[in-house]
Amino acid sequence: MKTSLAKSGGWAHSVALWIGTGGPINYPSQGLGEPGFNQINALYPGCTHWSNWSTSQGFKSQHKGGAQFVLVDGSVQFLSETIDYITYNRLGDRRDGGPLGEQWKNN
Repeated sequence: MKTSLAKSGGWAHSVALWIGTGGPINYPSQGLGEPGFNQINALYPGCTHWSNWSTSQGFKSQHKGGAQFVLVDGSVQFLSETIDYITYNRLGDRRDGGPLGEQWKNN
């Protein structure tokens, strides 16, 4: 079964998404391996179960306010948690083909 990732902004194989821009940067989610993980009682607001893939498999960082990303040109950029969500999704979609310009940097 093939899945369109145009809306999720991530790369996948078949139906398995490893990481993507479907959820905001550092969005709190309950996940496997976290201390106190419990499928019945949500520990965090927002995502209440690891199977909510669009948020549980988003990019996470211990940096306050955002995360560091390595881009295909080899540069490392800090992306703020407040980055425009459409722009963030476009950064995660290699098929987009449209230029982003400079508006997304240090956002």
